[in-house]
Amino acid sequence: MLGEDDLSLEALGDVQKALISRGPDGDGMWVSHDEKVALTHRRLSIIDLSDKAAQPMSDSEGRYQIVFNGEIYNYKELKENLKNKGYSFISESDTEVLVNAYDYYGENITDHIRGMFSFAIWDLRKEELFLCRDPLGIKPLYYSKNKQRLIFSSQVKSLILYDKNAPSKSYAGTVGFFLWGNIPEPYTIYNGVYSLQPGCFLRIKKNGELHEKKYFDLRKTLIDINPSEARPPLKQVLHDSIRMHQVSDVPVGMFLSSGIDSAAICGLASASSGELRAITLGFSEYHKTHDDEVPLAKVLADHYQVPHEASYVNNDTFLAEKGRILEKMDQPTIDGINTYFVSRAASNSGMKVALSGIGGDEWFGGYDTFKSVPKIYSRISKFPLFERIGPIFRRTMPPFLNRAISPKAPFVFDYGQHLTGAYMLKRCLYMPEELDNFLNPDVVQEGLRELDTIAAIDDSVAGIKSNFRRMVALETKWYLQNRLLRDTDWASMAHSLEVRTPLVDKEVYIGAMQQIAGEGIKGKRQLTTAVLKQLPESITERKKTGFSIPINKWLNQSELQGVGMRQWAQEIGIFFGLEGLMNRR
Repeated sequence: MLGEDDLSLEALGDVQKALISRGPDGDGMWVSHDEKVALTHRRLSIIDLSDKAAQPMSDSEGRYQIVFNGEIYNYKELKENLKNKGYSFISESDTEVLVNAYDYYGENITDHIRGMFSFAIWDLRKEELFLCRDPLGIKPLYYSKNKQRLIFSSQVKSLILYDKNAPSKSYAGTVGFFLWGNIPEPYTIYNGVYSLQPGCFLRIKKNGELHEKKYFDLRKTLIDINPSEARPPLKQVLHDSIRMHQVSDVPVGMFLSSGIDSAAICGLASASSGELRAITLGFSEYHKTHDDEVPLAKVLADHYQVPHEASYVNNDTFLAEKGRILEKMDQPTIDGINTYFVSRAASNSGMKVALSGIGGDEWFGGYDTFKSVPKIYSRISKFPLFERIGPIFRRTMPPFLNRAISPKAPFVFDYGQHLTGAYMLKRCLYMPEELDNFLNPDVVQEGLRELDTIAAIDDSVAGIKSNFRRMVALETKWYLQNRLLRDTDWASMAHSLEVRTPLVDKEVYIGAMQQIAGEGIKGKRQLTTAVLKQLPESITERKKTGFSIPINKWLNQSELQGVGMRQWAQEIGIFFGLEGLMNRR
């Protein structure tokens, strides 16, 4: 935090306490001599467990102070390079490497670090703050700025604790939630509170002058990738990423489902580490059905000789945890409960670090959207006149539509004329034209104006020629980054568990896109062929089901009907039944 007013150390203490589950192993605070700048931190000890790695931390010369959330996986190589340039170190932590690397490279540090991170560095000499977030948005970073001060945090709920009066709800955040089931960045649920977007950094002068720069552009990378450029084979890139993501001073476990993504990670990780343990989440309601992940996960664990544990939860578990879920849910979302429970099980089993297969579907075409969205677009766009009859169809057809048909069907002619519109049909909970039915029209109008959703979606694929790459860009920005990664962060940190995502890695991303462009290979075969010991056919031939949870069954229980249901919905910022939202998916 920095500002013109004197700091409230008591309020900063409240912010720090709110982050305790993100860092139960220690805390620290640094305050400038004039009490205009302060950095506070909670620590989850993963690399260098000693007090020498405590934060906030300074560089070797004492010019900088840093607070850092995440992991730098190539810190050992960076450390050796910096030693050769005359830098000295007193710890074995990646934080100390990071702050000294910033001293040497400045803002170009982003070209040299590989990991998941959000960090803040205060330059005592220049009186300047540097905020930076990793290229793919694995770790969150939120900030709020006014004329008096700037305050930032890894969590929205902790950030707003500094002020006695919470900011008002954001129209863009509210409308964005009802469109997507999550709040699209850079907006949050509160006015004046924003997310620093992936691949960006901010420089903030003490006088409040702010400069933002995007150092990694996912869309531009998709456009610029040259299939003929000499790069390591994807198989090698995947092995390198797994090896790096297992760097830790505590044992590393993993989430294991019956899907190809986590199966490939299990195969790769088991080949490079003898300490791997796996955990699988099961639901009592799915026991002995096709949706039960546990049996096949056990087959897979046995195949790779990885110790395996299964944890089943049910409606009673959900009811017992409901209050804590709401407390830890940083922003309104319709997802994350599955990750909450598997993280809970992992933490209870003694894990502090777990690998996850997130990212495989977005980059290797695992979702149905990779086929269905281009299909909708190709069929509807052949008949341009359909766009004209769309409004008439929307007004006249709903009463005649069968309940089995999607409630978004009336919008197919309006939105199916464009790939991005077809994507909205598949991924949005509600279409923009529906929002007036249950939200204040003024809120809808202003929220849609701020979001400018259609233009924003179009911009995220502008210049990308192939439909496959355009779908990669759409699913990465609007689903992976805005929902899955964010939900994984709050749901895992609720249990003081660090989740690492080896497939959500810049080098893996570039390697996957280059191989797809160069060889025309699509699908999960790229993952399965990277594993040294072939995956069982029961995994590779299994129809994709996704990591589903019986939320509707739970919400239909008597304890959650009537007032209970509405209370649950209201508490996460929804103003009508959550079950209704789930049925829109």
